[in-house]
Amino acid sequence: MGNDEFDDEPGAQQERQKNAATEGHIFKQPVRSFLHKLYDYALQQWFIIALGIAIGIAAAIPRLGATGGYIRAEYSIKYPAIIIIFLISGIGLKTKALVTATADLRIHLLVQSISLAAIPTLGYAIALGLRRNGFDSRLADGIVIMASMPTTVSTNVVYTERAAGNEAAALVNAVIGNIIGIFITPLWLGLFLEVSGAAPYVDVLTELAYTIIAPLVVGQLLQYFVPKAVSWIKAHVNMSNVSSFCIVLLVWVTFCNTFANGSTRQVPGGEVAAIVFLDIALFSLFVVISFVIAWPPPPFRVLRRVLRLSKPDVVAVVICGSTKTVALGVPLINVMYQRVPYAGLLAMPLIIYHALQVVLGGIMLSTLKKWCLKADTYGNGRCGGDAAALGSASSTTWQQRSRAWLLGSTTKQPSTSAGDSGASTPTAATADAPAAAAAAADNPTATEAAAGPGQPGDAVV
Repeated sequence: MGNDEFDDEPGAQQERQKNAATEGHIFKQPVRSFLHKLYDYALQQWFIIALGIAIGIAAAIPRLGATGGYIRAEYSIKYPAIIIIFLISGIGLKTKALVTATADLRIHLLVQSISLAAIPTLGYAIALGLRRNGFDSRLADGIVIMASMPTTVSTNVVYTERAAGNEAAALVNAVIGNIIGIFITPLWLGLFLEVSGAAPYVDVLTELAYTIIAPLVVGQLLQYFVPKAVSWIKAHVNMSNVSSFCIVLLVWVTFCNTFANGSTRQVPGGEVAAIVFLDIALFSLFVVISFVIAWPPPPFRVLRRVLRLSKPDVVAVVICGSTKTVALGVPLINVMYQRVPYAGLLAMPLIIYHALQVVLGGIMLSTLKKWCLKADTYGNGRCGGDAAALGSASSTTWQQRSRAWLLGSTTKQPSTSAGDSGASTPTAATADAPAAAAAAADNPTATEAAAGPGQPGDAVV
């Protein structure tokens, strides 16, 4: 009997170990699943997380990234980041897409009318109302200055690309807006605020030339002269994430300057808080106005036929119409108010708005992209790239998902036609036929737009 018990001991011990391992596995499985989901969510929302970290670091050490600070970020961070963004755009956008976007006068007129006509007028009306209700007149003037500025540049291009919009149209309108803005904005300020002065034309145009146009041209040339190198870069680097990381760096520099220049300390904390909440409300209002004008609601659906805008076009209009540049604003304030001791107060609404628009714009990207994907049944090739790149937690390891995030999605949809038509896959076309018919009723030119070279489906090589 004793020998039998001794012989059974190893088997019993193995059974106990197996049971313990099973219990441990059952306990660890939910934890592991939760960690996988948390990790996937962090990959999907890394941009917002990175923005929060950048703002936190800027608040803790503002002099590190401020102009003239420890690392001279205006030269070591700002200009290199902007140049990289537009070099990537030059590498990614087809020349045909840029030419087509440049020739699309409908989008140009719409974006510039919103950015340099409708919003400045609305901003002046809001400022008048604030003054009559006892708001600080200097800050009210600052709101007029902010509303009269043209659209921003680098943020527009990156955000439009991330939201599956018409990146080429955003890029062209950003350049056009900043060129004509140096002439139109001083006229608005002279009319609304009765101040005189000229924008620093040469400085602004020079900066546009070497930070935007030159990198864009270089990127286009690289496509033609070293196509293999460009293809290798696209296959091994997630260009969208690189551009987004450059935006994070620019946000860090912006907030470092905001915290370091002390402009927020010139007014009581209550009024600073009021400017923050007011800028949030104004940004939301400008987004809504841009969206409603570009994509009229059902009672005015006939206007959609007049505008003939596709969903990616609307995304570009919303982002370009609601954002304002600080690159022209601050130098212009210094020129037109050079003998005024409260010039910092006049710039504060613009500086805060510029910082907030990056954060709030980053938050709304997922909503814009979901709207664009849901409505776009015409096979834009870039749509859904982020989700495809991440994969599912059940079928891939975290190393594979990390690699997919770094490299981007390499899955290509088979099309039903050759060339750059951007047609949808046979499966998608069959499954989404009712939705396509409904969307076509709302946007009768969407099929034509989807096949055009200016759309995201073939804007990126």
